[in-house]
Formats: sequence, structure tokens, C-alpha cells
Amino acid sequence: RASRALSGELGRHDGWVAAVAVLPNNRVVSGGGDRRVLVWDLAAPGTDPVELGRHDSWVVAVAGLSDGRVVSAGENHRLLVWDPTTPGSDPLELSHDTPVLVLLKLSDGRVVSGGRDGRVLVWDPAVPESDPVELGHHRYRVPAVAVLSDGRVVSGEGNGWLLVWDPAAPGSDPVDLGHH
Repeated sequence: RASRALSGELGRHDGWVAAVAVLPNNRVVSGGGDRRVLVWDLAAPGTDPVELGRHDSWVVAVAGLSDGRVVSAGENHRLLVWDPTTPGSDPLELSHDTPVLVLLKLSDGRVVSGGRDGRVLVWDPAVPESDPVELGHHRYRVPAVAVLSDGRVVSGEGNGWLLVWDPAAPGSDPVDLGHH
């Protein structure tokens, strides 16, 4: 059973929440149906969040970077990098041509994404004008990714397949874990 001493309400979005990620300094970032990207302070439940900005459509994924910045993905195909030290400022936009469904930070500061197009991509927010590196692709959408302790990426496909990719060897054949 959860104790009230172990839980607290941070606040709420003006719609459903689709994504939450942990940030440094006892904070979390969230995004959802109200199109906003919000940063919450876990040490101050009930206080208003900091709004980093908005997407033109639903926010479907968020990830915190090692340097404190936030990456968010919208249903509108936009992948945006926000700086929480300057809320409301224009985000950095990474090029993308299909909706991203999931984002995770890699230990080297890059971000891995899975999308509706079945691709598993690695982005480098330090070089925003560069194209993402494609680790490989599934036949169907990729709604789930996880990063293993050795840096490899596991992706789950919409039809049940699980594949393991090595970001150090983009384009190499993945390890097939199996099928749900």
C-alpha cells in the first residue's frame, strides 16, 4: 500500500498526459493533449509548473538530456529541444518527417526515437543541423524503446517483434529477441 507520506500531487495538465521523464535536480517534465511541455519540481508539490513551450499538436514523448535540456516530440512530426533555464524561448528543432512515438536519452547525450514509420533513429542535439542516424527499421510502427546498460537499444514493434540495435554500428543487423 502507498502511504500519503510517500506520494503527493504535483498538479495537472489541461488534458491527458502522454509522456513523463526524469530531469536532474529533483524535477520531471511532462507533455500531453494540451500541447504543453511542463517542468515540475518534486520538492514543491502543488506549485505551478514551468511551461517550456507548446507544440502545434499533442506532445507524445519527452526525454531529459544530460545537460538539463528537454527533447519533446509532437504528433505534428516536430522534435523540439527546450532549455529549461529560458522558459518560453524558441526551441531548437530537429528535422523529422514522421510522428515520433517514443524518445529516450543515451548515455552519450544523444537521443533514440521510435516512430510510426518503423525506423529506430539516433539524434544528436549537439549538432541540430545533422540528420539522424538510422539504426534500422521494423516493418511496423515502433511504440517502445529501452536502453540497455551496455548502450544497446531494444525496440518493440507494433506487431510484437523485439529487436536489439547497437548505436556504435548503425545499419548492422539487429539481434532478434523474439515475438509477443
